[in-house]
Amino acid sequence: MADHVITRDMPTHKRWDVDIEPVLTVRPGDTIAVETDDFAGGQVSRDSTHDDLLALDFNEIYPLAGPIFVEGAEPGDALAIEILDLHTRGWGWTAILPGLGLLADELTEPYLRVFDLSRGDTTSFREDILIPLTPFMGTMGVCPAGASAVAVMPPGRFGGNMDTRQLVRGTTLYLPVEVEGANFSTGDAHGCQGDGEVCVTGLECPMRFSLRFNVLKGRTLPPWRYEFVTPPGSLQAPSDARGYFVHSALGPDLMTNAKNAVRGVIDWLAREKGLSREDAYVLCSLAAEPISPTMSRSLLLAAPSVPRPRRIPAASIFGTGATPLASFILLSGQWTTPTPAPRRIAISSSSTRTQCAATSDGVRRPCAARCRTGDAP
Repeated sequence: MADHVITRDMPTHKRWDVDIEPVLTVRPGDTIAVETDDFAGGQVSRDSTHDDLLALDFNEIYPLAGPIFVEGAEPGDALAIEILDLHTRGWGWTAILPGLGLLADELTEPYLRVFDLSRGDTTSFREDILIPLTPFMGTMGVCPAGASAVAVMPPGRFGGNMDTRQLVRGTTLYLPVEVEGANFSTGDAHGCQGDGEVCVTGLECPMRFSLRFNVLKGRTLPPWRYEFVTPPGSLQAPSDARGYFVHSALGPDLMTNAKNAVRGVIDWLAREKGLSREDAYVLCSLAAEPISPTMSRSLLLAAPSVPRPRRIPAASIFGTGATPLASFILLSGQWTTPTPAPRRIAISSSSTRTQCAATSDGVRRPCAARCRTGDAP
């Protein structure tokens, strides 16, 4: 049984601010059971339509549970957040929101998909397309020092709207403490998401989850870095075993390459699976994993991928090796990754406002434009 509970009817907040009073005080080692709404704060329902998306009030998005004051946490410490369990609450949605997303200039109309999550382990995109559920919290952060009405997005040195799909059950996240008590908050739950969230939404949903907090005294983290340790195993073992479709785009501009690579996956899904461009775009945001930048002779490669089994369970992107020419092979008219599959790396950009660039030291870190970068292994 949890030591503390935060329910959906308790106060939430939508900005980082040092003046917001904590809703809860906990001790290191305490566990907390939390319920949250989706990132739109309940503005989308099971009965919503495409046109309802046009009425979204963006002043009401990102309601966060918290702040949670952790006794003993002081600036210069690190806060360890153990993710003990996560459960979706029966349904969720994803959408194309006009003006947002990697291909906002091409897919301009509102488009909504509502999903039944009651099975718990998968959701059906179509009768022959199943997506595994890998729940995680898109926003987890501590209050930044001196914050005054700071927007939830983008993330920063304090964590925040990281949208890191590896923060699943069994993972421990480490964040730098910047104010007394850390004042931790969380929200923006996802049932699943591809690295990149290219149409700017994942599988948005209400969530029940439990956390445990600990304080690491004197363990500082460098600016613009958060760290986490995942449980053993793959997030998508069935997809890893079957292989992937990969579409690559090469050129001097990474954002252009990212768009071209995602267009290629959309074209393949439309041609081979009969999906509309809207559904293909949404599926990329839920299950594909762009974008992998590889530098070679002053060129950049972007290569998103989707798996190629008879039933499509999920998708993943991989590092592309030393040169762009080694990134994929052609078998039976389909692009696939070689066997064994390369190691997955967390690299993504989430909207037309973002761009990724590889780092020289191999450290995964968010940049100021809401992306996660790292070198190919």
